[in-house]
Amino acid sequence: MRDDKDFILVPEEAWNKLMGWYGLTKGQEPVGRKVITEGYYQKQLKIEIYPVQLKLCQNKDLEHPVSRPFSRADTIDDLEKEMRRTFNIAENKEVRLWNRYTTNTYEQLTSPEKTLQDAGLYQGQIEKCQMVIYFLQVIVIEVKNDNGTWPIQAKRSGNSYNSSSSSYDSGYSGGYSYQERPSRSDIQPSLISEKQPLSCITEQVAEELSPAQQVETLTEILTKLESRVVTSRKNIVNVHRDNVLDGGFRAFGRNSFDMWCELHVRFSGEDGVDAGGPQREFMRLAIKAIKELPIFNGPDNAKILVYDQKCLTEGTYYKAGQMLAYFIVHRGPCPNFISPTLYSALAEGIAAMQPTPDEILDDDLREQVKLIADASSEKYFKTAVFKAVELINRTGCTNLTLQFTPEKQTTLVKSLTKFVVCERILIPFEQFENGLQTMGLVDEIKKNKQQWREVFVSSTKPLHALQMDSLFAVKWSAEGSNRKRIEERILVYWRDFLQDLEEGEGGMSLTLKDLLAFTTGADEVPLLGFPYPPQLSFTHPEDLEDEGQLCSAGFPYANMSSMELKIPVLDDYNTFRNNMATAISKRATLTNQ
Repeated sequence: MRDDKDFILVPEEAWNKLMGWYGLTKGQEPVGRKVITEGYYQKQLKIEIYPVQLKLCQNKDLEHPVSRPFSRADTIDDLEKEMRRTFNIAENKEVRLWNRYTTNTYEQLTSPEKTLQDAGLYQGQIEKCQMVIYFLQVIVIEVKNDNGTWPIQAKRSGNSYNSSSSSYDSGYSGGYSYQERPSRSDIQPSLISEKQPLSCITEQVAEELSPAQQVETLTEILTKLESRVVTSRKNIVNVHRDNVLDGGFRAFGRNSFDMWCELHVRFSGEDGVDAGGPQREFMRLAIKAIKELPIFNGPDNAKILVYDQKCLTEGTYYKAGQMLAYFIVHRGPCPNFISPTLYSALAEGIAAMQPTPDEILDDDLREQVKLIADASSEKYFKTAVFKAVELINRTGCTNLTLQFTPEKQTTLVKSLTKFVVCERILIPFEQFENGLQTMGLVDEIKKNKQQWREVFVSSTKPLHALQMDSLFAVKWSAEGSNRKRIEERILVYWRDFLQDLEEGEGGMSLTLKDLLAFTTGADEVPLLGFPYPPQLSFTHPEDLEDEGQLCSAGFPYANMSSMELKIPVLDDYNTFRNNMATAISKRATLTNQ
């Protein structure tokens, strides 16, 4: 059902007026809806059309959950009351609520006043679709035994379970730990101790060490992946420049879309056949748009994943990962805006993440952790701990606060930072990782961690004028002709213009990347290079009649598909420089794509 088409939302006062005038059809009831906020870091108001259907069960019967509707604005306290009613649990019985959001991941719900939205509770689902990860969220209620013990605790005490998977170990009891999830879907969830508010517990999986393999270069790895690309078929992508991801995500989500086939991109309102230029331009625009999605936050060259409920529900993490994987294999731009911390999670698992306090995006939490890190004495340490007591209790790090030592201070800061940065991105990270894995990239990254790093992590390698000049193959006129002599003079103009772009000479705001995008559609050289060298040719005054409307007098013309740049033959450098800059910045000339 669609708002303003299938139904309309009105204020309660207006509804009461309408009811008084017209009444209701027999057997119908009005449906009240709440205003909620969506998004974790970037909140926006929205009317909640459909309630959240949560799966509820008791810890003694995990196999038969029941479904109940809730508003995202309902609190954990509301949830507990509904579960008591559903399972006939007396008010005097002490209970605990757990969020089981994967088959082996539990989080205790300890804040009664927190809303379901803020607690990250979403509609439990199992989707056998690439666009949504496989998970089933269930809210578990646990009733304390008459002897004062908890069923979960009692069950674990008799369990000889031992995990060998990598984890973050701070060397103390009750610390916050991450461990790799099992690779088999039939593993039953292990129950967790009372001291651990959130723990990812996995079955011990014995893995045979593979024999040492010869180290491959990144070029060899990418060449091997590219060898699987099919050029005989095309995936059609219809996009508008104002929102390339809208059409892009739609195209990538079609059942007919083949990740190993090339693209045929059609920009709305632009004629021409895609011979490569529109595909390169689409990938350039799309990767910029992906970087600005609300699934990422942080500096432009060091983005980390953040939790966004709407994006999680819509599978945006998966879609972004899928699209980035496609671009990497098909000679598109590299997503080198990923932070080293996030890359370590891709390469070694989320347990390897070692975030810094500066990567905590919540201002209040970041300040709390930094106060602890900056404490220079026991007095300041206790003050900082008092301000962060709620966070410390959530992480189970209380025993690190009993005595001030530099070692415990450092461990506490690391534990709190990891908890805040990593806790809410467990499922978004898995969805993003699944998207990258559509072309086998996650497996490749784990096998060749160092080689893949330059693909994802910014290495600050700007284009240089000499590199740009050597990239182009020059198409000269006949040797010894007057045209050739003139072109040799214009080539000097060209090289000076490249140097001006590199150095920002004369207030030049354009860059060499802008020139490359103007010519090829891509603003960086693919890791495997272009399929053939871009061409540089010259437009003489007498050529304008033959060129027709393609070239305006004195201005350059670029054919993105053939990657040919025609530069004008002019009498002085200043005119050449200004005309080149005008065409590139304002796209004043027509481009045949």
